[in-house]
Amino acid sequence: MTFPRVVLAINAAIFTAFGLWALADPIGLLGLVEVSAPTPTARADVRATYAGFVLGFTLFLWLCVRKPEWCAAGNAACALALTGFALARVLSAALDGPVNPMLLALAGGEAVGAVMAFAAWRKAP
Repeated sequence: MTFPRVVLAINAAIFTAFGLWALADPIGLLGLVEVSAPTPTARADVRATYAGFVLGFTLFLWLCVRKPEWCAAGNAACALALTGFALARVLSAALDGPVNPMLLALAGGEAVGAVMAFAAWRKAP
């Protein structure tokens, strides 16, 4: 498998894990970043956002892994999404003050994933 497809598969696997976790245990996932969803309506919205959207995006990424001609698009989408997550977390910490270290760890992981996806995007045919 080529470098762009490997990077895409790794990112797709990580997105899959987070999406499934959000579907199965939204309260546990939100607990990482000190967010609560105390009502069934709130949990439904968390599942829609963190599971539904993420798993839909994940399916797109897995399709891109399987179709080499889609690999560049998948890495581009992944790079831009992860950059958005990381920048929003860091900007929020800068605007609002100290945050839970888990938030910065997530931003760091997202930044690494974004850099890898940008590099894979450049190498993809």
